[in-house]
Amino acid sequence: MRNYELTLLLKVDLTEGELQGHLGEIASMLQDEGALIISQDSKGKRALLAPVNKHSEAQLAVIKFSADPQKIESIDKNLKEKESVLRFTLLSYTPQKAKQRIIVKTPAASVAKEATEEEKVEIGDIDKKLEEIFKDEI
Repeated sequence: MRNYELTLLLKVDLTEGELQGHLGEIASMLQDEGALIISQDSKGKRALLAPVNKHSEAQLAVIKFSADPQKIESIDKNLKEKESVLRFTLLSYTPQKAKQRIIVKTPAASVAKEATEEEKVEIGDIDKKLEEIFKDEI
């Protein structure tokens, strides 16, 4: 099964009850085809950039679902037959997986703390060490 996102432009003259009824019909049609509805969201009225079937506004709705790819053709055919649907687009998508944080506790953190404490050296000791190094080279 693949994940799909169905974006619908529905007629604007529908009341809220009619709109929910049409979305319910579409959701039940998807379920009849063996789809599993993930989410359904009505986005409200939107102005269209170009008229669609002499409509300058439409109701926007998005339905996310999982379905067998072989059933998509029949879903497409059923959506084309709906009079309330002006346009629709059906896209396949891969959901983003939640990023996991892995926190590994190692003794390296405690070793690093000890190393910083041991590395405190006085300037006089550094000068003596430098003199020893240069004497060895000559």
